[in-house]
Amino acid sequence: MVQIKQVRAGWGKQAIMAAFAAFAPLKMVTVVDDDVDIRDPSDVEWAMITRLDASTGILKVEDVFGHGLNPTFPDYLGTKVGFDATRPFPFTPDFDRATVKAVDLSALDIVNL
Repeated sequence: MVQIKQVRAGWGKQAIMAAFAAFAPLKMVTVVDDDVDIRDPSDVEWAMITRLDASTGILKVEDVFGHGLNPTFPDYLGTKVGFDATRPFPFTPDFDRATVKAVDLSALDIVNL
């Protein structure tokens, strides 16, 4: 899992390639924006559902070095996959989180029925 703060288009895919270059045994990586909590699986899933464009956001790298103990990497060669679950740059409101106005429930008269 990689979290980035984008300032240019294409940084999501660049982060995927950098992660693979930095740690050769890595087989799969997901990149999200800085507003996503990478320690919360639900938040990461939300980013993948709302921000990942399957036609352009999935990077597949074939016949690349990986960990030989992984059975999908016979002779240390296999396929790696990266998921770019970042907002398209430049940003538009379409990919922002929906917000709900905070309400002070103590000010409400709630009746149990």
